[in-house]
Amino acid sequence: MSTVSLASVPARADISKAWNAAKANLPADTKAVIGIDITALQKSELFKAMVQQMLGDSGRAKLDAMKTACKVDPMTALQGVVIALGDARDDGAAFLALNGVDRAKASACLQTAAANGDKAAKVTVKQDGTFTEIMDGSSTKYVGWIGKDVVVLPLKGDDKAAVTKWSSGKGGLAKSGAQKYIAKANTQAAVWYAGDKPKSIDLGMPVTGGYAGVTVGNGKVGVDAHTKMSTPSDATTLANGLKTQLEQGKKAAEGQMPAVVAVFSGVNVVQTGDEITIKANVNEPDLAQVIGMAMSIKMTPDAPPPAPKAAPAPKAAPAPAPAKH
Repeated sequence: MSTVSLASVPARADISKAWNAAKANLPADTKAVIGIDITALQKSELFKAMVQQMLGDSGRAKLDAMKTACKVDPMTALQGVVIALGDARDDGAAFLALNGVDRAKASACLQTAAANGDKAAKVTVKQDGTFTEIMDGSSTKYVGWIGKDVVVLPLKGDDKAAVTKWSSGKGGLAKSGAQKYIAKANTQAAVWYAGDKPKSIDLGMPVTGGYAGVTVGNGKVGVDAHTKMSTPSDATTLANGLKTQLEQGKKAAEGQMPAVVAVFSGVNVVQTGDEITIKANVNEPDLAQVIGMAMSIKMTPDAPPPAPKAAPAPKAAPAPAPAKH
């Protein structure tokens, strides 16, 4: 989905629009919630660089095509996103707050996006109450609306009932397992998370839930994360492991990668009972450099194994000596 610049929009109008819609409508079986303030993040050079790198040439081409076809800039029309998760992998929905794009314009853009550049594609859009139905001949996708500028996208796009479930909870979130963490989370952060760990997510460690926030501004990135473990013993094990990795990372980077040393030095890990608190306050240019190095390593394909050496050719047997007569 796409959008227009928000220079005239107050900085908090964006995420709060999506968050207010989510708070009022999420069901009681919500396990976790993620908030993303697109407006705040777009003020960060780090965020903009990461988006460009993740999009790649093909992603940027698609965004440009949407700008041309929809007369809307996807990177500025989308102001804030709230993602809610249930226990199952495809159980959940995203609430998208739009700016400068009404339902008719957004629906036309959805139609264009569904066609994916295929001019011969038969894509039709139908409005049905609070739903928009996008049909491409072989399948139908459903989008819900709360008011005129908050879109509800189910994780399972072809499930109309999922749109209803995740947008008509009528205050159910206050009774959910996520609420005890949401109450502690900084929902004004640029990115935040709160909730129990959904069963479909395997973190490889006995995490039961938590909350976290990431702030950006004045060239700094701040992190305040709280992770609840199954037992104090599990928390001790993880906290000690994290501290060891940070120290090893700093030692390995000394004299060679000052940005890595600076970032790792700005991270503090504390364990209290069954909870681990991770706080960080680092310079954005240093973090950008570290993330760039990590992404380049991840995106570099592994070197192919050396080709096996060819076995030496067998030596020819000596010719038999001529018989003596």
